[in-house]
Amino acid sequence: MATGTTPHAANNQAGNGTNALTSAPASYTNNLPGFPQSYTENLCLASDLALTGTTDTSGLDSTVTAYSDGYKAKVTLSLEQILPGAAGGWAGVCLVYYSSEYVQDNTNGAVCFVAGVNSATGSGPRDFGAGYLLEVAPASWKPPALSASVTVSTGALTAGKYGIVRAPSAATANMFTLGYYASAEWYQPKYASSYTGIARYGKDDYVGAYCMQGAGSTSYFSAPAGSAKLTGAVQLAASVLALGTAITLAM
Repeated sequence: MATGTTPHAANNQAGNGTNALTSAPASYTNNLPGFPQSYTENLCLASDLALTGTTDTSGLDSTVTAYSDGYKAKVTLSLEQILPGAAGGWAGVCLVYYSSEYVQDNTNGAVCFVAGVNSATGSGPRDFGAGYLLEVAPASWKPPALSASVTVSTGALTAGKYGIVRAPSAATANMFTLGYYASAEWYQPKYASSYTGIARYGKDDYVGAYCMQGAGSTSYFSAPAGSAKLTGAVQLAASVLALGTAITLAM
């Protein structure tokens, strides 16, 4: 895909999630205390998380309904040019579950969504290659570690039960610039006391949102200031509610 100057006509709608996860830096400096040459404070793309449900799961594939009650999560990244240090680099955000406001629980690892620069011959640093939704296991990265051997193939979520929808869904020129967005939406597991795969994120849960950027065989992480309490679930699937039961948003 050859790079060019023609503006891209789609993927220009900002995310509408009520949970602001990360903010892009307003200026680029190396003033992080104790790390005068550090660039980790400049890693962040702005991102948000939307939590939604559905009142009718009858139209979903059976592999999805066996796994999920229709509760979805959607992460949207605000793109801008990144300089990850090598062709095909990536940048995005990782969600780490907290059992309470101040206690991190990384039992199920992190869920990360990153946007990658196209590394095909003829592509430039503003050309979008793909969006990657990842499950990063605790053995691969132990937050708040500043780096890890994590790549876009680490724990890639691909199973049909997630019903993943990515936008853009293919390589797209001229997107790593202000005004364009990449997103990933997936079905979350049914509510349980514990999870064998990725955790379920819902209203009133606490998460830490880590900025992530990398290239080659390594990713770098910028720790959050603290945990954030999630808001904004719309409604849960009717199939999990008894007739006349009020819809709960605390799932």
